[in-house]
Amino acid sequence: MLRAFIAIPLPPEVKRLLTDVQAELQAAATGQITWTRAEVMHLTLRFIGNIEERQIQTIADAMAHATQGVKGFKLTTDGIGAFPDLKNPKLIYIGLGDSCQLTALSDRINAVTNPGTDELKKPPLIKKYHPHLTLCRVRKKGRINGLSGFTERFSGTEGITFNVSEIVLFKSDLTGKSPVYTTLRCIALG
Repeated sequence: MLRAFIAIPLPPEVKRLLTDVQAELQAAATGQITWTRAEVMHLTLRFIGNIEERQIQTIADAMAHATQGVKGFKLTTDGIGAFPDLKNPKLIYIGLGDSCQLTALSDRINAVTNPGTDELKKPPLIKKYHPHLTLCRVRKKGRINGLSGFTERFSGTEGITFNVSEIVLFKSDLTGKSPVYTTLRCIALG
């Protein structure tokens, strides 16, 4: 068994922005916080979970089917946010501007990986897709002092626009402190 997810890889300039923001947040951080390493930063489209090795090609075929006729598009970073909220953050992220293309792509990916999809039979997504780029996960007693001030400061800054030209099926190996992601398949967008 292996853990898998479908994501959009990030270009170096977006990873640089994320690590720059992380550096500022780290200066105000206390307690246990897990920071996302630059080499594993990505935009998740769909977490699939545990699969058999024999299912890799089935998923790649489903991804290719879902992206038929989908052309590359642009996304723009847009401010800092937190789940579930800024007062009690468990995950802090950089948001993305509204994108009909991204939402449509996510919907298409979910349609081919939901129950009844031949061999995959993954649980349906219940929550609305909220695209985000994870900066860190706040653990027990972790805290970013003045987080609301950071969100206000970064809300007025111009985002970075980047091209989305492919989606990737990744394998995730959980190894102690940080996961290791391995590319299983890449699907280019029209």
